[in-house]
Amino acid sequence: MYSTPTPVTVVHIPWGIFRRGTHNPYAVNFLVDLSEDFIIEPLSIVNFRLSDPSPHRARLIPTSYMVKRRRWMFFYDINMLKGSGVVFRIVDRRKGLKPSRYLVEVDGERTWCFLEDLRWLMGRYGRESYSRIKVLYVEPLSEDFPEYLVEYWDEGDLPETWWFDRVVTASKPNGVRHRIVERSLPENVEIVAVYEHEAMKMEAPRGLKNERKEIITASRVLMYYLNIQCSKVLDVGSTEQVDDEKGM
Repeated sequence: MYSTPTPVTVVHIPWGIFRRGTHNPYAVNFLVDLSEDFIIEPLSIVNFRLSDPSPHRARLIPTSYMVKRRRWMFFYDINMLKGSGVVFRIVDRRKGLKPSRYLVEVDGERTWCFLEDLRWLMGRYGRESYSRIKVLYVEPLSEDFPEYLVEYWDEGDLPETWWFDRVVTASKPNGVRHRIVERSLPENVEIVAVYEHEAMKMEAPRGLKNERKEIITASRVLMYYLNIQCSKVLDVGSTEQVDDEKGM
């Protein structure tokens, strides 16, 4: 099972949405690879709202789409991410070439910029640039400056098809939440429901324990589903072995 990388979609509809209207539904798309190392890689997050307040008529309506990005950054870029509240993690470090930075004051406001930004500002203000732009400090070029590979979630364009062919949802099989997912997807999509209270007993994969809450919860659901599938494969293998022995 999953001898090649396989995409799987996990849909989670928190039960609290029917009581308080909070905890909006979401889906997380994962890439699963069990060929060598046990790898579960989150690819994207889809946020939803319900089309109807009644759980017996509601469908999932996508509202936003988050994708994982990786970018090399200097420490001041990381500080900007922290200030904006973006969840991120540093996955690698290298020595890089940091171009000169300029601390400038434009109409009384101070900001850091690179040479191309300074040229753009001067072109924007034209002759007035000499009176409106003041260069206060130049941070020199550095060839031995730490640069960090940062992984973070960013909003992207919502695709027409947000799901993959195999969808797992945390719900009682044929329960209310399971049927909401069924109404929201084409008939040819395989939808499997696993019991939420059992799935929440699972440990999130080690590499995802510091991820967003949605990913941690969805990864538990996925882990429980994979355990069930692996058990089925082992049971089939045991039955075939017994049959072979009887034939001998």
